[in-house]
Amino acid sequence: MLSAGFKRVLAVAFLLIDKYHRYRERKQDFMAAQIEILRDRLKRPHFKFTPAERDRLLALGGEFDHQVDGVFLIATAKTYRRWLREAAIGKEPGQVGRKRACQSIRDLILRMARETSWGYRRLVGEAKKLGVKVSASCVKHILKRAGIHPVKGNPHRWRPARNWLEFIDSHMSSLLGCDFMSVKVFTWRGWVDAFVFVVIHLESRRVYISPATLNPNHLWLAQQVRNVAMWCQDEGIEAKYLIRDNDGKFGNTFDRTAESVGLEVVKTSFFAPDMNPHIESFQASTRRECLNHLVFVGLRQLDQALSVWRTHYHTERPHQGRGIDNNVLDKSFVPQRVGKIECQRALGGLLKSYHRAA
Repeated sequence: MLSAGFKRVLAVAFLLIDKYHRYRERKQDFMAAQIEILRDRLKRPHFKFTPAERDRLLALGGEFDHQVDGVFLIATAKTYRRWLREAAIGKEPGQVGRKRACQSIRDLILRMARETSWGYRRLVGEAKKLGVKVSASCVKHILKRAGIHPVKGNPHRWRPARNWLEFIDSHMSSLLGCDFMSVKVFTWRGWVDAFVFVVIHLESRRVYISPATLNPNHLWLAQQVRNVAMWCQDEGIEAKYLIRDNDGKFGNTFDRTAESVGLEVVKTSFFAPDMNPHIESFQASTRRECLNHLVFVGLRQLDQALSVWRTHYHTERPHQGRGIDNNVLDKSFVPQRVGKIECQRALGGLLKSYHRAA
């Protein structure tokens, strides 16, 4: 016979266990109510489970002998039992959702979307012209997966995501990068910083170098922007965008002058030189191959050295940039295979290049 004290302990234990079970049941009721609310808010009446999700639910259901009646709330118990039958015979679950378009179709749709500002209906029409049959809903799904979103207020037009690399790649022919380059110059006042405004056309890699100045004020800089516009016209460059950093020497006057000559100013992020890499690379090459080896006495000497370097950069120096094919920037240049090889020197032999004598 059990003692009275032990019976009291058992009674307390059963009370605690009963309270725990009721507490757990209330929590489950609370979770089930949330699931029902979520199901009511969903537009689709049925869920589509991935194979991994099915396997996870079957494994959890196996812990209580797959008695899911009343607890499988996001689908029916009939669906769960069908999963059990398919798993018993080793049947693989079918594909979830509609079959995706092939990679070539996705690449075509994304290419046209990034190169144009067309809506998905226009993209469907262009694809049909090319013999590619694709539905409007399929085009919408392709664009959405790629992060291309509808224009605000117009669900039929789509806008590519603001990806900096894609922006650079798709606008190379119309992009200019600019920056200031400071050089130590010895004057009657001692060593001072001279400033040069440098602009590069991203596609052709051709550069504009301004005359040096000790006072790069807004009026001087505005005139350089106008000079850049005339340089683009002479070089046949159809520029639309001008990339600049957040240097304090740039200001509202610079931006307004750029807009007046048809250039849209695009600012980089703070402390992000990689967002304007072409101009950074040009400045590094200029310092490494030319400026670091010279001592300048006055602005005139600096301008002369930069003029010689610019000619060497455009007509003699081979480039390894993408799309340049390790060749000089001069499009009229033709490699020669016959003739004596001679070395051509400039700036006292600092700049060297080789060519064949005629």
